[in-house]
Amino acid sequence: MAYQYPSFNALKEAFDGSVDVIGFPCSQFFNQEPGSPEEIVNALQYVRPGDGFQPNFTLYEKSFVNGVIRHPLYSWVLGLCDVAPKPDFLPDKGIYMYNQFTGSDIRWNYEKILFDKTGKLLPVWVSLVTRSISAARAEASSQNGG
Repeated sequence: MAYQYPSFNALKEAFDGSVDVIGFPCSQFFNQEPGSPEEIVNALQYVRPGDGFQPNFTLYEKSFVNGVIRHPLYSWVLGLCDVAPKPDFLPDKGIYMYNQFTGSDIRWNYEKILFDKTGKLLPVWVSLVTRSISAARAEASSQNGG
């Protein structure tokens, strides 16, 4: 799903500073983000998506987004969500690199948690959901009454 990284860059550029993107690499999903922060950046630049790609958004230290040592930001954000956007976990729970599952857990890498500029939580997008920039603009506009 690293193919989504260029879309994150494009989204940030399209909204000309009124949208920010932050990324938290996580290895809790079939160990899809292995390695140190430097190795992750190198993989993005040279392998996936490659072609010299550099994220134009903040990429934080690799973190846990689920389980008892969940990053405090995720504890706070997920506490604001009514329900997980995707109700079920994948059938083989062995691909998750943690245990003690809860209903509010992130279900897979690249789940998108969105806020408007007033801090209001917007609908969460599951990992496979991508939006074109025009669709993101339309959705943001409808959420903000205009």
